[in-house]
Amino acid sequence: MRPAGVRGALLVDVCRRPGADHRHPRWRLFALGRPGGGAAGAAWYAWRQASLRRPLGWGLFSGALFWLLASWASHLYEQGTQLPDLALRDAQGHSVALHSHRGRPLVINLWATWCPPCRREMPVLQQAQHDYPDVTFLFVNQGETPQIVTNFLATTGLNLSHVLFDTGGQLAQQVGSMALPTTLFYDAEGRLVGSHLGAVPCQPAPCPRILRPRYRARSHRSSKDDTMKVSAITLALGMFATQLAVAEELPKAVQQIEAKGAKVTGSFDAPNGLKGYAAQFQNRGVALYLTPDGKHVLVGSLFDEQGQDLSEAPLEKLVYAPMAKQVWAKLDKTAWIADGKADAPRVVYLFSDPNCPYCNMFWQQARPWVDSGKVQLRHIMVGIIRADSPAKSAALLASADPQKALQAHESAGKASTLKPLAKIPAQVQAKLDANLALMEELGLSATPAIFYLDDKGQLQTQQGAPRPEMLGKILGKR
Repeated sequence: MRPAGVRGALLVDVCRRPGADHRHPRWRLFALGRPGGGAAGAAWYAWRQASLRRPLGWGLFSGALFWLLASWASHLYEQGTQLPDLALRDAQGHSVALHSHRGRPLVINLWATWCPPCRREMPVLQQAQHDYPDVTFLFVNQGETPQIVTNFLATTGLNLSHVLFDTGGQLAQQVGSMALPTTLFYDAEGRLVGSHLGAVPCQPAPCPRILRPRYRARSHRSSKDDTMKVSAITLALGMFATQLAVAEELPKAVQQIEAKGAKVTGSFDAPNGLKGYAAQFQNRGVALYLTPDGKHVLVGSLFDEQGQDLSEAPLEKLVYAPMAKQVWAKLDKTAWIADGKADAPRVVYLFSDPNCPYCNMFWQQARPWVDSGKVQLRHIMVGIIRADSPAKSAALLASADPQKALQAHESAGKASTLKPLAKIPAQVQAKLDANLALMEELGLSATPAIFYLDDKGQLQTQQGAPRPEMLGKILGKR
């Protein structure tokens, strides 16, 4: 049996390659590239073959029904990815319809002044707003008053155009935003072409330009011209702080891959004159294979004739194992609150928000393991869900007994009386910022985000409250 990719390639080849049978007049009616060819050919052939009229008739009927259902589903999907038909208010109280900004590419950023990653990415978006005058940027504040936002912008010195207010969170609900910040990218026709949850990545100053315009040709039925250009703005992700040293100087072809955001972590032997390189890209391992002439690079997995993935072992050794050690060490250095005995044989880290119901669900699920002394949970407190989340996390971290305060809060569930701090001390704010920075570095967008070592000592992660059958893998034997 051939691999799926080979089967797909053969299928394309058969459809595209002209053969002797295709030149026969009978088969011309079935030409896939001719309008109505398939239907006309089926009807003609069924008329010639009486025994096939009924099954072919049912086949045509089923095909037509499938086409109608697919078209309907596609219509529903397209409706869900259109720019919402919604009007918001500006700082002067004027109504602004989102549709009034159609006709040019549009970036919508959902944010709040209390949100640390929102504040951190604002200079980046302000620069992008300046760099791309042909793109409209809408900064839609979530749930705050114009006075609060105006004071924030004045204090920070930010100059943002098109600041709108979504006091009831209607836009966030319609686009399905679960956390802040959320950035949405629409083309000139109001179609959603991309989204990003969390702060856009940025290195320390001088901050590089990370928003780049991309243009693509798109067919347009109503135009005499076959194509039109539409703008789409996407995030150029995968920026890494420091390049790890490689024993030998990298070939130019491999250097070009690094220039696109990959980080080469080592090299390995490969068959048939290829030279293998292990790279890290967006927290994932990627295998690069340099051709014998040194001028080309193949990116992806390499399989032998037995179906064995020759890239798996080098990536585990050169990328995933070192990455796991680094991540575990970073987790250990965060400001976490212990939940369970210090000498528990198993440690589980989780990013937790005081307003997160699924964090509380996992806390409840873990009670048998924690209470028996088998597991210690280490809660890395962040504030991303609601406006008072950072202040509530700060209240737990600043408590005289954080472990006892966390126990009281989680055990009470929805009846918790945890009060947010009116003013977060600078030292506690620094801890929250560091926790959130690591969460973003790891590409996490929701809580709980759980990290644990499996039975082989390999780092594993779980986002969201785990299913009951997963608890044994995360927490060990009960």
